[in-house]
Amino acid sequence: LFILQGFPGVGPRRAAALLDHFSTLEAVVRADEELLRQVEGVGASIARSIRTLASAADAPRVAPFS
Repeated sequence: LFILQGFPGVGPRRAAALLDHFSTLEAVVRADEELLRQVEGVGASIARSIRTLASAADAPRVAPFS
């Protein structure tokens, strides 16, 4: 719940609804916007922000030059 509440617009109720719907944090962050919008209280804007942040977390990291 704590991790999901870190997403913009996701408070305790939405975090609980997301976990109830998807069962795991991994399933939430891998869901596409359409699936996320199926959760009560999650609209297009919140679904988009979850996908944007989840996609950024999956992006490969490049180590900075020393």
